[in-house]
Parts: sequence; structure tokens; C-alpha cells
Amino acid sequence: MQHLGQLRCPFSERSEKGSVRRHISSSSALATERIQQLTAGFASRGSSLPVAREQAMGVLDGAVRLQASVLSFGDMFHIVSIMFVCSIPLLLLLGNGRGAKPAPDSH
Repeated sequence: MQHLGQLRCPFSERSEKGSVRRHISSSSALATERIQQLTAGFASRGSSLPVAREQAMGVLDGAVRLQASVLSFGDMFHIVSIMFVCSIPLLLLLGNGRGAKPAPDSH
């Protein structure tokens, strides 16, 4: 039996992160340009070139995580909204409680 924290939702941040990362590759001119800009910025602040490149990759990873989190939140919001709308007919079936007998006093 899986622990509740180990259950995975198809709209989790991990799956969204994969879909965002598909748009970032070494062949992407925009991603390469951004990495070079970030690397140059970190190098100008005193980091060595390998460290500056690692910091630039860390910044891009943080941006990907942020975008994946936002996409996951949006997906989960839609799922909860659909569940809420689907539960409204159940409330109508419950009725307003007329005719129910009060619980006996336990004294």
C-alpha cells in the first residue's frame, strides 16, 4: 500500500515540469541565449565560468519549477471546480431536512 504522499496525480508538478522542459533544449536558440546572458551576468559578479554556468542552469531550473507549479495549480483548480459542480445535484437530493425527527435527549 502506498503512503498518501507517494500517490501521483497526472496533473502533478512533476508531469507539468516535463512538459515545460520539452520546450527547453540545447538546440533552442532562445534557451541558449538566456543561458549565455545569465552566465555572463554571474561571471561579471565574480563567479568562475563553470560556476556561473551552473548558477545559470539553476536559475532556469527555478523558472521551470515555477511555471510547472502554476500549471499544476491551474489543473487542480479545474478538477476541484468540476467536482464541486458535480456535487451540487447531490445537495438537491438531500433535501432541506423537513420531516426528520430530532435526536432523543441523552440526559
